[in-house]
Amino acid sequence: MKKVIGYCLVVCGIVGIGLGEVFGEVTPTPSPVSDCFCSVSGKVTDAITGKNIGDAIIVGENTSYTSTDGSYTWSGLEIPCYGGTYILTASAKNYISQTKTIAIDDEKPCVEETLDFPLIPSSTQLSIVTLGGEIETSEFTYPKNGKGVITVTVTANGEWREGMLVTAAIGKAGKRYVSITNPYAFTTKRGEFYKGGALFGIQAENQSGKARIVFKAGNTKKSVIVEVK
Repeated sequence: MKKVIGYCLVVCGIVGIGLGEVFGEVTPTPSPVSDCFCSVSGKVTDAITGKNIGDAIIVGENTSYTSTDGSYTWSGLEIPCYGGTYILTASAKNYISQTKTIAIDDEKPCVEETLDFPLIPSSTQLSIVTLGGEIETSEFTYPKNGKGVITVTVTANGEWREGMLVTAAIGKAGKRYVSITNPYAFTTKRGEFYKGGALFGIQAENQSGKARIVFKAGNTKKSVIVEVK
């Protein structure tokens, strides 16, 4: 569970005689920001049929389960809630897990946020597209010691899929020519971060040659060739 926590600065009066008393003023006692847990609710459904998924698992720093109608309520572990950004993953048997982020307003931490998870059946054939910038390609070229980014997008039944785990692996021989800064990434909302794909940093070594990188999402794989000149 990763979490970015907002900070609250509480200024307390000094025990004994404070400046307010010296000047004949009364200093009010600060009240806590909140006395609630950070809370998220929503539904887990089949992305193809729309059917509710019961007994799905929602994992963050805490774990919750969906009821028979696919609904869930997830709460963080820390009280009071100061807001922040949370990462939640929904999983269910025979479905591909989905990971999303949710921002809880630090000014309204007790307002329950909503986050739904449309899960894709594991038997569904996915489509992986690799982008160099905004251009679809399966061949990439970098100069020696150069750097770049490969964006991987995932669709199922022709629809864009957010929160999909994508992994990357370089063939043994190719490791002499390139390296990957991160072995996995998640697709984001469409329109975010290079059209919403999972981003992989590529580092070219100081040696000319070709490397094959295999990206995998669910049961689908796609290979690309990276050439270092």
